Amino acid sequence: MKKRACLSLVFVLIALNLSAQFPSNWDTNPPRDTDAVKYTTGISDPCNTEREAFENAWNNVLRNLATGISADINITIETSSQWEGFDSDIEDAHIIYDESSSVLSQVQLTGVKEEARKTERQDGTYIVRVLASISGENYQKAIKSVENEAMAFLVYRFFARKIATLPMLDKKDNPQGFPTYYAWMQSECVTLSIKSDDSAEAYIEQIDIFSKKFHRNVVLYAQSLDNMPSRIIYDAPRYYDGILRALQNTGLFKIVRENSTQLILSPVKPAALNDFKRVVEKMKDASKVFVTGLEVIQTQEGAVVNTRNLVITQFKILAAQKFGMNAVNYNSIIPKEYFTDYLDEDGIIAHIKQNIDTFPARYAVICYAETNLETEILYIEEDTVITASCRFVLYDVVTDKPIPSEPVDTTGFNFVPANLQEQTVLNKGREALRFLCNEENQWGLVSIMAKVLDAL
Repeated sequence: MKKRACLSLVFVLIALNLSAQFPSNWDTNPPRDTDAVKYTTGISDPCNTEREAFENAWNNVLRNLATGISADINITIETSSQWEGFDSDIEDAHIIYDESSSVLSQVQLTGVKEEARKTERQDGTYIVRVLASISGENYQKAIKSVENEAMAFLVYRFFARKIATLPMLDKKDNPQGFPTYYAWMQSECVTLSIKSDDSAEAYIEQIDIFSKKFHRNVVLYAQSLDNMPSRIIYDAPRYYDGILRALQNTGLFKIVRENSTQLILSPVKPAALNDFKRVVEKMKDASKVFVTGLEVIQTQEGAVVNTRNLVITQFKILAAQKFGMNAVNYNSIIPKEYFTDYLDEDGIIAHIKQNIDTFPARYAVICYAETNLETEILYIEEDTVITASCRFVLYDVVTDKPIPSEPVDTTGFNFVPANLQEQTVLNKGREALRFLCNEENQWGLVSIMAKVLDAL
């Protein structure tokens, strides 16, 4: 894959304290690099002043350093530069990768030092030659910054194919609101890395299962960071705290926060892998939901009659078809006292909490649907109409948090019974409840499910 780069450089003026330790021909025979220090030279074009010549030579020093970095990580570079003054010892090189689109990488060349300088006059102009050095540590940091940006670019492209809400690119081809792709990744992605000598791959397999069970919509990117198998998860503001707490609660890892959202997990004991497998196996699956509730129809006499599970059954179907959540059965019998003429959501939640080990899902939905007889004056005649309404509470057993929905009703579509005999009212009441389940009904069940389930 061919890649090209554009460098924007900031310069440093180093006070002349040039050592005599280098031979006089250092410009044609520069010192050899070592692990501790790297050397490079730069020569200016003919310039009108010595200062301009030095600036031009120093610019070429930085360009040559960046080219050396690109050679070490197999990147082809085209360079340009701009003058920004001598007031910093941090040089910025911006690398652009070309892979059907561009990525901007900011390379920090910290601690570049002038070691020697030669100045000559030629036809009324100045030519300056500069020998500069950078420590091996700072050189490796610069390489790492390029590698990080290249990786973050690929991470962004991976998620962009799968997630519609990623920030668009700005005029500099960076994610909007972020100076680089790596800054975006550090802010918006959770990175989980496993530090283990013998079982790292086995741990990362369990991290995959853990992540997908903990959040049903999670998207994972596989990567190796610093020779550690890692998983990168988009949407850190949504997932980071919950994932961190869940991993801490296992007590199986020493967790080091490498940067804003990268966590390095080190097993605390040799048998931690088997323990972690058991923890993951017992985790409540966020793709599964248990649905229960009550549906009642009001009769002419004002009584309520329990009806068959029209709305609740449809809720299960829509959960699978529209939201990728599978309804599951719950073997524990919820006491009938919670399903009388009204629905006791608090009692049902308390029962689930008391039997949490056998509860088969991450979420419980407690749904309540009802019909009401209403009298209106239509055409100066008194008519009775039936309206239906529905609401539900979603309970998250992991966070112990109930999330109530907004109620919906059949406002705008009235059901007028031919007579007020009980069977007619019941039939019309069932029609009203079915109307709630009609996918084309803008007041229906899908709309309130979306507001809650899409947010999970």
